Amino acid sequence: MDLIKNSMTYITFTVPLFTEYVLYTKIMLDDNFDTFAGISLTTNEILLKINPKLIQKYNFTQKDMVELLKHEYSHILLLHNFCRLPDHRKDNIACDLEINQQPWVDMNCKLDEFGVTYKKYKMEEKRCREWYYNNLNSQENNQNGSSIMKPDGTTIDNHDGFSNSNDAVEQVWKQINKKILEQALQRGLLSRDILEEIQAKYEKHQSLQRILRRLIGKFYHDSIIESDTRLRPNRRFPLLPGSIERFGPKIVFAIDTSGSMSIKTLEEIYSVIRWASKKMS
Repeated sequence: MDLIKNSMTYITFTVPLFTEYVLYTKIMLDDNFDTFAGISLTTNEILLKINPKLIQKYNFTQKDMVELLKHEYSHILLLHNFCRLPDHRKDNIACDLEINQQPWVDMNCKLDEFGVTYKKYKMEEKRCREWYYNNLNSQENNQNGSSIMKPDGTTIDNHDGFSNSNDAVEQVWKQINKKILEQALQRGLLSRDILEEIQAKYEKHQSLQRILRRLIGKFYHDSIIESDTRLRPNRRFPLLPGSIERFGPKIVFAIDTSGSMSIKTLEEIYSVIRWASKKMS
């Protein structure tokens, strides 16, 4: 569609914060897709699925299309694709509440008919996803999908693609995002307060698996004690004693199986235990 191409060109030249995202974007048109748009990430592409039939049905202008693209790209910049919160339906609403306002999306367009906003939910503006998530009550939690629906079931976008991400993809896009944020700071594209808030997200949303591996790896290396032994000859100088590695304190893993942790978290922990047992055996 010319509308999509023209809107992406417009973003390239007028929204420098998202210019690099446009270069990574691969458009997939699907008349049967259940919403206007949805994204998923690979290590080298943004897969952006768009329903052109819905775009035409609701007579989207370039302004509407540009704001829809900014909505999708904001999900990536704010790490919504990674580190999903436990209640996914509630998390979907919280993600959209965070970005359906300035400085991310200008809702003075057709998106306002479909999207959740802090005004519709009678909540405070300029709050983060986690704040909205924690302050959504059971009524909002029972909403269907990520956005308010039209009678025909139409919403702004579909977040199902968020679950397609993995650690490798997350690391690639965190590096791309950090580069974009550095450029935004240098060029004054975002206020320092907003940049610091985003950077705090990056520090906070680290994989539990990576954190545990780093801690255990440090403990492993710190606990190694080398001592001389005549039982093993020196590889370089056979007449001299060799060395043997001995380990200090042992590590005991205790896992909470009461049901308070998600299956994904348990899988991460078991993965670390398997890694540690191989490393220290």
